[in-house]
Amino acid sequence: YNAKVYYSTHFMYSSWGYVTWQNMFDFNLYGDPSLYLPGINPPQLTHSISGNIYYHHSGVPVNETEVQLTGATSDSKITDGSGSYEFHSLSAGENYQVTPSKSSRVSETCILGFDAALAARIALGLFQNATEEQVIAADVDKNGTVQMYDASLIAQYAVGMVPGGNNHVGEWIFNPESRSYPALNADYTSQNFTAIVLGDVDGNWSPARFLKKESNINKQYAYLINQEIQPGRFVTVPLIA
Repeated sequence: YNAKVYYSTHFMYSSWGYVTWQNMFDFNLYGDPSLYLPGINPPQLTHSISGNIYYHHSGVPVNETEVQLTGATSDSKITDGSGSYEFHSLSAGENYQVTPSKSSRVSETCILGFDAALAARIALGLFQNATEEQVIAADVDKNGTVQMYDASLIAQYAVGMVPGGNNHVGEWIFNPESRSYPALNADYTSQNFTAIVLGDVDGNWSPARFLKKESNINKQYAYLINQEIQPGRFVTVPLIA
Protein backbone atom coordinates (compact mmCIF):
# COMPACT_ATOMS: atom_id res chain seq x y z
CA TYR A 1 0.00 0.00 0.00
CA ASN A 2 2.83 2.40 0.87
CA ALA A 3 4.47 1.59 -2.45
CA LYS A 4 1.28 2.46 -4.26
CA VAL A 5 0.89 5.75 -2.43
CA TYR A 6 4.52 6.68 -3.15
CA TYR A 7 4.15 5.70 -6.79
CA SER A 8 0.93 7.63 -7.28
CA THR A 9 2.18 10.80 -5.54
CA HIS A 10 5.61 10.92 -7.21
CA PHE A 11 5.10 9.60 -10.71
CA MET A 12 1.49 10.47 -11.67
CA TYR A 13 0.18 13.86 -12.60
CA SER A 14 -3.13 15.66 -12.77
CA SER A 15 -6.20 13.37 -12.73
CA TRP A 16 -4.94 10.71 -15.11
CA GLY A 17 -3.17 7.46 -14.44
CA TYR A 18 -3.14 5.32 -11.33
CA VAL A 19 -4.90 7.82 -9.08
CA THR A 20 -7.95 7.73 -11.33
CA TRP A 21 -7.73 4.06 -12.15
CA GLN A 22 -7.65 2.91 -8.52
CA ASN A 23 -11.00 4.59 -7.99
CA MET A 24 -12.54 2.75 -10.91
CA PHE A 25 -11.03 -0.72 -10.80
CA ASP A 26 -9.91 -3.34 -8.32
CA PHE A 27 -6.36 -4.28 -9.28
CA ASN A 28 -2.79 -4.68 -7.99
CA LEU A 29 0.59 -3.43 -9.11
CA TYR A 30 2.98 -6.00 -10.59
CA GLY A 31 4.64 -7.90 -7.78
CA ASP A 32 1.92 -7.01 -5.28
CA PRO A 33 -0.46 -10.01 -5.29
CA SER A 34 -1.97 -9.54 -1.84
CA LEU A 35 -2.28 -5.84 -1.02
CA TYR A 36 -4.84 -3.85 -2.95
CA LEU A 37 -7.26 -0.98 -2.72
CA PRO A 38 -10.87 -1.97 -3.37
CA GLY A 39 -12.47 -0.25 -6.34
CA ILE A 40 -15.69 1.69 -6.37
CA ASN A 41 -18.71 -0.17 -7.68
CA PRO A 42 -20.44 2.01 -10.23
CA PRO A 43 -24.10 2.70 -9.47
CA GLN A 44 -26.65 0.63 -11.37
CA LEU A 45 -28.15 2.85 -14.06
CA THR A 46 -31.24 0.76 -14.86
CA HIS A 47 -33.73 -1.26 -12.83
CA SER A 48 -36.69 -3.57 -13.38
CA ILE A 49 -40.23 -3.99 -12.03
CA SER A 50 -41.91 -7.40 -12.06
CA GLY A 51 -44.76 -9.27 -10.41
CA ASN A 52 -47.80 -11.48 -10.85
CA ILE A 53 -51.56 -11.10 -10.97
CA TYR A 54 -53.62 -13.62 -9.01
CA TYR A 55 -57.38 -14.01 -8.58
CA HIS A 56 -58.77 -13.27 -5.15
CA HIS A 57 -59.65 -16.13 -2.82
CA SER A 58 -58.52 -18.88 -5.23
CA GLY A 59 -55.06 -17.50 -6.04
CA VAL A 60 -55.40 -18.63 -9.67
CA PRO A 61 -53.01 -16.78 -12.05
CA VAL A 62 -54.84 -14.35 -14.34
CA ASN A 63 -53.47 -14.23 -17.88
CA GLU A 64 -54.21 -11.89 -20.78
CA THR A 65 -54.24 -8.87 -18.47
CA GLU A 66 -52.71 -5.67 -19.80
CA VAL A 67 -50.22 -4.03 -17.45
CA GLN A 68 -49.37 -0.45 -18.39
CA LEU A 69 -46.20 1.40 -17.45
CA THR A 70 -46.39 5.20 -17.36
CA GLY A 71 -44.01 7.91 -16.21
CA ALA A 72 -40.57 8.60 -17.65
CA THR A 73 -41.32 6.03 -20.36
CA SER A 74 -44.47 4.25 -21.51
CA ASP A 75 -44.84 0.53 -22.14
CA SER A 76 -47.35 -2.28 -21.75
CA LYS A 77 -47.17 -6.01 -21.14
CA ILE A 78 -49.72 -8.82 -21.33
CA THR A 79 -49.58 -11.35 -18.51
CA ASP A 80 -48.78 -14.93 -19.52
CA GLY A 81 -50.19 -18.22 -18.26
CA SER A 82 -48.53 -17.73 -14.88
CA GLY A 83 -49.99 -14.24 -14.56
CA SER A 84 -46.55 -12.63 -14.60
CA TYR A 85 -45.27 -9.36 -16.08
CA GLU A 86 -41.90 -7.58 -16.11
CA PHE A 87 -40.50 -4.25 -17.28
CA HIS A 88 -36.75 -4.09 -17.98
CA SER A 89 -34.16 -1.33 -18.40
CA LEU A 90 -35.96 1.42 -16.50
CA SER A 91 -33.82 4.49 -15.87
CA ALA A 92 -32.74 4.98 -12.27
CA GLY A 93 -34.06 8.06 -10.51
CA GLU A 94 -37.12 8.43 -12.73
CA ASN A 95 -40.79 8.21 -11.71
CA TYR A 96 -42.96 5.28 -12.84
CA GLN A 97 -46.44 3.88 -12.30
CA VAL A 98 -47.77 0.39 -13.05
CA THR A 99 -51.50 -0.13 -13.66
CA PRO A 100 -53.28 -3.39 -14.65
CA SER A 101 -56.51 -3.52 -16.65
CA LYS A 102 -58.74 -6.12 -18.26
CA SER A 103 -61.55 -4.87 -20.47
CA SER A 104 -63.48 -8.06 -21.19
CA ARG A 105 -66.53 -8.74 -19.01
CA VAL A 106 -67.17 -12.22 -17.69
CA SER A 107 -70.47 -13.98 -18.24
CA GLU A 108 -72.77 -15.12 -15.43
CA THR A 109 -70.63 -18.27 -15.33
CA CYS A 110 -68.94 -17.35 -12.05
CA ILE A 111 -71.62 -15.04 -10.66
CA LEU A 112 -74.37 -17.01 -8.96
CA GLY A 113 -77.22 -16.44 -6.53
CA PHE A 114 -74.85 -17.45 -3.74
CA ASP A 115 -72.78 -14.34 -4.48
CA ALA A 116 -75.90 -12.20 -4.09
CA ALA A 117 -76.55 -13.87 -0.73
CA LEU A 118 -73.00 -13.15 0.42
CA ALA A 119 -73.33 -9.51 -0.68
CA ALA A 120 -76.56 -9.25 1.31
CA ARG A 121 -74.82 -10.63 4.39
CA ILE A 122 -72.03 -8.08 4.01
CA ALA A 123 -74.60 -5.30 3.62
CA LEU A 124 -76.36 -6.39 6.83
CA GLY A 125 -73.14 -6.84 8.78
CA LEU A 126 -73.61 -10.61 9.07
CA PHE A 127 -70.43 -11.61 7.20
CA GLN A 128 -67.81 -10.62 9.75
CA ASN A 129 -64.95 -12.54 8.12
CA ALA A 130 -65.34 -11.08 4.64
CA THR A 131 -61.98 -10.22 3.09
CA GLU A 132 -61.16 -6.83 1.63
CA GLU A 133 -61.45 -8.31 -1.86
CA GLN A 134 -64.87 -9.81 -1.12
CA VAL A 135 -66.16 -6.44 0.04
CA ILE A 136 -64.80 -4.85 -3.15
CA ALA A 137 -66.46 -7.58 -5.26
CA ALA A 138 -69.81 -7.01 -3.52
CA ASP A 139 -69.83 -3.24 -4.16
CA VAL A 140 -71.01 -3.59 -7.77
CA ASP A 141 -72.35 -0.04 -8.10
CA LYS A 142 -68.92 1.21 -6.91
CA ASN A 143 -70.28 3.79 -4.49
CA GLY A 144 -67.91 2.71 -1.72
CA THR A 145 -70.56 0.91 0.38
CA VAL A 146 -72.08 -2.57 0.11
CA GLN A 147 -75.88 -2.29 0.22
CA MET A 148 -78.85 -4.53 -0.47
CA TYR A 149 -79.08 -2.78 -3.84
CA ASP A 150 -75.73 -4.36 -4.74
CA ALA A 151 -77.08 -7.79 -3.81
CA SER A 152 -80.12 -7.25 -6.04
CA LEU A 153 -77.93 -6.29 -9.00
CA ILE A 154 -75.86 -9.45 -8.54
CA ALA A 155 -79.01 -11.60 -8.26
CA GLN A 156 -80.42 -10.19 -11.49
CA TYR A 157 -77.16 -10.78 -13.31
CA ALA A 158 -76.95 -14.36 -11.99
CA VAL A 159 -80.26 -15.34 -13.62
CA GLY A 160 -79.40 -13.81 -16.98
CA MET A 161 -81.11 -10.46 -16.56
CA VAL A 162 -79.35 -7.19 -17.40
CA PRO A 163 -79.54 -4.95 -14.34
CA GLY A 164 -80.10 -1.26 -14.96
CA GLY A 165 -78.78 1.73 -13.10
CA ASN A 166 -75.20 2.16 -12.03
CA ASN A 167 -74.25 -1.46 -12.61
CA HIS A 168 -70.69 -2.82 -12.95
CA VAL A 169 -71.37 -6.53 -12.40
CA GLY A 170 -68.95 -8.65 -14.42
CA GLU A 171 -66.26 -5.97 -14.74
CA TRP A 172 -62.66 -6.52 -13.69
CA ILE A 173 -61.03 -4.49 -10.93
CA PHE A 174 -57.63 -4.81 -9.25
CA ASN A 175 -56.30 -4.35 -5.74
CA PRO A 176 -54.34 -2.14 -5.52
CA GLU A 177 -55.51 -0.16 -8.56
CA SER A 178 -51.89 0.81 -9.34
CA ARG A 179 -48.38 0.93 -7.88
CA SER A 180 -46.13 4.01 -7.93
CA TYR A 181 -42.31 4.17 -7.93
CA PRO A 182 -41.05 7.73 -7.34
CA ALA A 183 -37.33 8.13 -8.10
CA LEU A 184 -36.81 4.42 -8.90
CA ASN A 185 -33.63 3.33 -7.15
CA ALA A 186 -33.73 -0.49 -7.05
CA ASP A 187 -35.11 -3.61 -8.71
CA TYR A 188 -38.67 -4.31 -7.54
CA THR A 189 -39.91 -7.91 -7.62
CA SER A 190 -43.14 -9.49 -6.33
CA GLN A 191 -45.12 -6.39 -7.27
CA ASN A 192 -48.31 -8.42 -7.30
CA PHE A 193 -51.93 -7.43 -7.90
CA THR A 194 -55.13 -9.17 -6.86
CA ALA A 195 -57.74 -9.48 -9.63
CA ILE A 196 -61.44 -9.27 -8.81
CA VAL A 197 -64.60 -9.71 -10.89
CA LEU A 198 -67.28 -7.43 -9.50
CA GLY A 199 -70.17 -9.60 -8.36
CA ASP A 200 -68.06 -12.73 -7.81
CA VAL A 201 -68.05 -12.41 -4.03
CA ASP A 202 -67.05 -16.00 -3.27
CA GLY A 203 -64.16 -15.84 -5.75
CA ASN A 204 -64.92 -18.97 -7.81
CA TRP A 205 -63.83 -17.51 -11.17
CA SER A 206 -61.64 -19.86 -13.18
CA PRO A 207 -60.03 -19.43 -16.62
CA ALA A 208 -61.04 -23.02 -17.39
CA ARG A 209 -64.71 -22.09 -16.81
CA PHE A 210 -65.37 -25.13 -14.65
CA LEU A 211 -68.75 -23.67 -13.70
CA LYS A 212 -69.83 -22.98 -17.26
CA LYS A 213 -73.56 -22.68 -17.78
CA GLU A 214 -75.48 -22.84 -21.00
CA SER A 215 -76.23 -19.52 -22.69
CA ASN A 216 -79.97 -20.33 -22.69
CA ILE A 217 -80.11 -21.08 -18.98
CA ASN A 218 -83.01 -18.65 -18.51
CA LYS A 219 -85.19 -21.08 -20.46
CA GLN A 220 -84.67 -23.70 -17.76
CA TYR A 221 -86.65 -21.53 -15.33
CA ALA A 222 -89.84 -21.78 -17.42
CA TYR A 223 -91.44 -24.24 -14.97
CA LEU A 224 -91.38 -21.64 -12.19
CA ILE A 225 -94.36 -19.33 -11.86
CA ASN A 226 -94.90 -16.26 -9.73
CA GLN A 227 -96.51 -17.08 -6.40
CA GLU A 228 -97.68 -15.13 -3.40
CA ILE A 229 -96.25 -16.80 -0.31
CA GLN A 230 -97.43 -16.00 3.18
CA PRO A 231 -94.81 -15.47 5.90
CA GLY A 232 -93.95 -18.68 7.74
CA ARG A 233 -94.78 -21.03 4.88
CA PHE A 234 -92.20 -23.45 3.51
CA VAL A 235 -91.31 -23.04 -0.15
CA THR A 236 -89.64 -25.76 -2.20
CA VAL A 237 -87.69 -24.76 -5.31
CA PRO A 238 -86.59 -27.75 -7.43
CA LEU A 239 -83.10 -27.64 -9.00
CA ILE A 240 -82.84 -29.14 -12.47
CA ALA A 241 -79.39 -29.85 -13.91
